[in-house]
Amino acid sequence: MEGILRGANQDKNYFNSVVLSIILFLVISGQSYGQLACTNTEPETLTKPWQNGWQNGYPTNVWNAYVYQLVTDYNPNGQDAGHNEPKEFKKTYSGVGGQYKGMLLRDDNNFLPSSGMNFDTYFSDPNPGNGYSSDALFFQTGIDPSTPGGCDTQLHLFGVHMRGRYIPDANGIYRISIGSDDGSYLKIFSDKGNPDASIAQDVNGNDLIHDNWAKDEADTLKFDGVDNFIYEDNIRNYYIEMEDAQEWFMQLNYYEEEGANRFSFNIELYFGPGEIKMGADASGSVTFCGINPDPTIISSLGPAVFEDGEVSEYFWQYATTNDESTVWTTIPGATGKDYDIPAYEDDSWTGARYYRRGATNTIVDDEGVSTDVDVFSNVLEVIMNPIPDLDRTEFGDNEWIGHTYDAPRNFATSNYSGRVFEDAVFNQSFPSGVGCTNQTSNFTVQYRMRLDVAPGTYDFSVNGDDGYRLIIDGTTVIDEWAKVGGKKGTADTYQLEVLEVGVIELILDYYEIGGDQSITFDYVETLLVLPLEWGDFFGQSCGENNCLNWSTLQEKNTSHFIMEKSHNGFSWEVFGETLEAQGNSNQEVFYDYADHSVANDVTFYRIKQVDLDDTFSYSDVIRVENNSNRNKLMPFPNPTTDLLFVDSQEGILSVELTSQDQRVRAQPLLEKISDNRYQIDMRQFPSNHYLVTIHTEKSRKTYKIMKR
Repeated sequence: MEGILRGANQDKNYFNSVVLSIILFLVISGQSYGQLACTNTEPETLTKPWQNGWQNGYPTNVWNAYVYQLVTDYNPNGQDAGHNEPKEFKKTYSGVGGQYKGMLLRDDNNFLPSSGMNFDTYFSDPNPGNGYSSDALFFQTGIDPSTPGGCDTQLHLFGVHMRGRYIPDANGIYRISIGSDDGSYLKIFSDKGNPDASIAQDVNGNDLIHDNWAKDEADTLKFDGVDNFIYEDNIRNYYIEMEDAQEWFMQLNYYEEEGANRFSFNIELYFGPGEIKMGADASGSVTFCGINPDPTIISSLGPAVFEDGEVSEYFWQYATTNDESTVWTTIPGATGKDYDIPAYEDDSWTGARYYRRGATNTIVDDEGVSTDVDVFSNVLEVIMNPIPDLDRTEFGDNEWIGHTYDAPRNFATSNYSGRVFEDAVFNQSFPSGVGCTNQTSNFTVQYRMRLDVAPGTYDFSVNGDDGYRLIIDGTTVIDEWAKVGGKKGTADTYQLEVLEVGVIELILDYYEIGGDQSITFDYVETLLVLPLEWGDFFGQSCGENNCLNWSTLQEKNTSHFIMEKSHNGFSWEVFGETLEAQGNSNQEVFYDYADHSVANDVTFYRIKQVDLDDTFSYSDVIRVENNSNRNKLMPFPNPTTDLLFVDSQEGILSVELTSQDQRVRAQPLLEKISDNRYQIDMRQFPSNHYLVTIHTEKSRKTYKIMKR
């Protein structure tokens, strides 16, 4: 490769440059600032590249390279960084902007070759063992590409903007390779009067724009930060079809943050097996997870090309290892330049497989004998990681269950990637990513929680980066679903008035596209102190009626009672007339009421107490049987949150409790609280479905109940 800087032949020049820089450091007062203060005026070959024809602004088959010293606050993650250079190099931060220093020399001894566009350049000693102490030194620039005398440039925080005109000397497919530590950007176009409308197309019909300027924080191809790259992990190849004598204009940008630095470019007529990629990646390992993982297609980055032209038919192979002893299996029917791995099925493989594309090259020797030789592309590792098909509608009880998806604003089954759990109040920034692929961008989480509430006011607040929405009992109360960007200065809030003890269902949807990721949820409850304290409440059959009796221990501003009944303990209806309450009392007050419309053998009752300000509360639920069914055992209420009751004229000897998942087997506390009523204490047991077996003096019966 041409133009290699700091190779064995150039050690002397590099040594002289370093010595000169050290002398400047030692002799000149404010030495480093003196060098940094040196500036030049940008030449017209840069500012007016077409004034005297393309020969000046875009020289043929060589580069014009313009050097800038960047400010400490230079932001390579800016919206226009990379593709809008050198303007971005000179952008002002806190009143200070980057400075033009000069041009890279095309002298074969320093940065660029005197002819040709291929180069591999070090600007300083790429040796981390010395702590990159040479970052404080300088490298030289020229007044023009062949004349020294430009301002010296410090060996960190600098940028290079390059322009050139490439004329191929043969028809064919060319491979362009670009490597950089740190960022690089390349644009190729054919019409100098309209660059953006004449972008070169690669062999797959995509715009050939190399953009490796700045990393996402989740990208592992970096050294010790978002902007400090590892050269070997940042080499990109592109394939383009070119014609002999065709005119191509190129803009190539580069910047160095700190530490090691290296920059290379190579363009050549390509012959070989080509390359494959998965998504944007042509190297390394790609993992797919989900209920039925469906890998993205393995596509052609570059075709196989031999002396007789481009290959039209391929073959594909896979293996379970990738070493010298690997046995490769040819995939039947896979003959295209791309290959789509089938989605996971129950009997499919899990773990890692390796894929490669093969092509057959026919070689004819001097005696006219033909020999077929198989050649192979790069190898891709594909990891299949299926996860259980869990209930994606499940709610947590007073905690969140978060159902994760590996796409933003997408709840498709194919995107499901697992679960996360959060406390009822939480602040999450996902330091380890989300789901089975540990994503830190382009994901969605749907949090679900059933929250126990009591009468009072609940103030909910949500904030996040990027979008979110809060749904309570099916109604969207906070909607920032279309928002993209950072957290808001003030969280979104919603106030809910709760009138009775119960459970509300909350769904918090959140998605992240890129950048910072976080979601916070909080609530503050202000509970009401109810003006009524309930006493006993019981009922019994009395002839064809059911008679209800209850008492209150304290009343304040009470208005009236409303009677409600149910045949199943779930669906309630109002019956009879309202009953006026005492109003205000600090003593026990007794009430009674008769249900004259008994239609079921078993009836459940509750009383709704209403205050003068229309707030209300409910009594406990009781169960009343008529005489014909007096001997039936039936635990109630069902579901329950704390206690079960059983009415039985037979003596209950014991109770056994077994959870549906068999994790709980116990004998709950049993207590006789009246002549025929027993109480079963369920408070210590977790929410679940249970089988309750009741042993009496004459029978043994089992019932299904739910503990909330």
